[in-house]
Amino acid sequence: MFPCLYSLFDLIQSTFISFNLILFRLEQLKAYQAEHGTLELPPLTGSGSGQYANLRGWMYAQRQSYQNKTLEESRIKSLNELGFDFEDPWETAFRKLKKFKREAGTARLPKAKACKSDYGGEPDAELVELCKWVQTQIALYRKDELDAEKKKRLRELGVHMKKQHMGKAPWEDRFDEMMDYYHTNKTCLPKRNGPLRQWVLELVDLIQSGYVSKKRQKIIDEAKIAPFLKPEVIFKESEPASTKRKAAPSDDVSGGGKKSGKKSRR
Repeated sequence: MFPCLYSLFDLIQSTFISFNLILFRLEQLKAYQAEHGTLELPPLTGSGSGQYANLRGWMYAQRQSYQNKTLEESRIKSLNELGFDFEDPWETAFRKLKKFKREAGTARLPKAKACKSDYGGEPDAELVELCKWVQTQIALYRKDELDAEKKKRLRELGVHMKKQHMGKAPWEDRFDEMMDYYHTNKTCLPKRNGPLRQWVLELVDLIQSGYVSKKRQKIIDEAKIAPFLKPEVIFKESEPASTKRKAAPSDDVSGGGKKSGKKSRR
């Protein structure tokens, strides 16, 4: 009899401690939101990230329980009232990057500053945030703080993380991205603005002006893609050729060469 009473007491005590811990974490989460205006914790490598290690682990556990359909309704309600995102923020950002690649043809993004200024018109807020997120993943990779599964998924999507791959994407890499986009969408021009779309616009301009090197023109011809890079084909009726952006002198699209018989620009 007495062992049973001890077991019951242990169960009650354990339940009480667990309940108090849940209340404590909810209050901790609420206090963090009140102070920072968000439920997104600092990056693992950021300032002050260590003090939230236990809260981060608890949030992860809630998401896992929710996905496994084992999270109590009362706790779901409490978390929903705080605006808690039951999907892991990393997964949310990765899903947005996949969607961006489908629409824009590339996951190889520049730094956020370039995203704000390079593509004309109003800044794409989502693209700027994606650029920041990708740069954060690259920083974690360089510090060896990005787990193997995430590295694999980012690489498969086309994110380059090694130092030697930083900076402007090589012409051949952009050409391969354009060809992949063409094979999927039957057009060379991505529908969403971004690095690849601007690269294609500049390439079309340079082909028309005769400023593509013989080496790169040969690659274009061998791929049998030249007819689909003509303005009347690529822009169709929905986007007049006059709207395309002219290639800047520093853009490495032409390969530093030009077709014979064309005068150089002044």
